[in-house]
Amino acid sequence: MDFAFSDDQRLIRQSAEELVRRLSPMDRVRALFEPGAPDYCPELWRGLAQAGFLGTLIPEDLGGTGLGMVEMGCVLEALGGALASGPYISSAVIGVEALRLSGSSEQQRRWLPGIAKGELVLCPLLAADKGAPLAYGASADLFLIQSHGSLVAVDPNLTDAAITPFDALDPTRRFAVVDIELEGEALAKPFATADAERLRAVAAAATAAEMLGGATRAHQMASDYAKERHQFGAPIGSFQAIKHLLADQAVALEGARSAVQAALWALDHGDEDASGAVTAASIAKVAMSETALRIGVENIQVHGGMGFTAEVDAHLYLKRAQMDEMAHGGAEEHAAFLAQRLEDLG
Repeated sequence: MDFAFSDDQRLIRQSAEELVRRLSPMDRVRALFEPGAPDYCPELWRGLAQAGFLGTLIPEDLGGTGLGMVEMGCVLEALGGALASGPYISSAVIGVEALRLSGSSEQQRRWLPGIAKGELVLCPLLAADKGAPLAYGASADLFLIQSHGSLVAVDPNLTDAAITPFDALDPTRRFAVVDIELEGEALAKPFATADAERLRAVAAAATAAEMLGGATRAHQMASDYAKERHQFGAPIGSFQAIKHLLADQAVALEGARSAVQAALWALDHGDEDASGAVTAASIAKVAMSETALRIGVENIQVHGGMGFTAEVDAHLYLKRAQMDEMAHGGAEEHAAFLAQRLEDLG
């Protein structure tokens, strides 16, 4: 079996990287920190829509490109590597998958084209999310709220909603605490336990893919700096301690990359009951959380004293990794799930 990327997938990866590099350079990311700045970069959001990346998981007859999680992972890596802002995972990944699982054909026709065009931001509010800060909760045009075995589509403009900005550790994204009345339109199909597990796996694997992009970029930052910074007449990358640290990072990255790609592939081609894909997604989230946090810390250490300053981007990658580790189930939660799964098999 050939697990290499196809020519089309490599083209998607290249196109996404070029788009993000052009529309979301670091100065534009930092500009969003300023008071009064938009919640996310509008130029990047339009670019993602025009390139078809907001519709990666949406069927072609509904305005998307009809691709899968592996292709979505290529886009997420590019976004994570640039610390790009925007409700991509919540709307174009989790939201689309939720509509696919529980929405009727009519409901999908009504909402999916708007997501693909970037005109509708969908924010799922699942049972595990209630009370927790949501990424881009204040930007949502429509919430999908889990309630008693179903998902309910709620327009925040048509019901009582208290959406309070939340200052999180990661300044590259906007968070909000959402308290909203459950008044809206129930999706046509029941939201069963298997559907909830599938959606949780999609969210975990997508987050892991974004973390992979961030960790890869942080490793590259450390490597580049180690070649440029000289001490005692030699680049610090030639010193054994730094050399071994960077080599260990590269090995850890490849292992985590394999776990992420396996999870994305399993979600596209997994078994009928999705148990394999759910397990693979948890493995990816655990592996990527450990790797991204480690590389984030070590990237700061390689940069030395200046690595702790706000002017250097290293701390932003660590903060993004710390927030992603907690999103859609922390590493400890997924590790406990995997331990229980092993016990059940024994």
